[in-house]
Amino acid sequence: MSRSREVGYILSAYGIKVVVNYRATFEWTYELALTGICYNGIVAIGTLGCLRDNESRTLLKDSVHKLVEYIRPRVIIVYGYAPEDIFKCATDSDCEIWQFDSLISKAFNGGK
Repeated sequence: MSRSREVGYILSAYGIKVVVNYRATFEWTYELALTGICYNGIVAIGTLGCLRDNESRTLLKDSVHKLVEYIRPRVIIVYGYAPEDIFKCATDSDCEIWQFDSLISKAFNGGK
């Protein structure tokens, strides 16, 4: 994670627009996952594998809440399914959610 943040910083220092990917896998990783993300910017979140059971869903919901609480992103780009209940705290704080289907979800939905 630190290497990706470092590369992102170097690219942005040269004027290249960077969208940071946010993924907190456990509660104790929230602080590390939030490090280096620009306040009030654009953040990407992939939900593949994060919605398969209640524990994973709760962790994703809590991590989105922490992201919104500390970073206050303008936009969250969601790659995969974006359940309303998980991203409600973001939409309640006027954060836009841009959802894109993953290739996996397209395959299971018959390419729609």
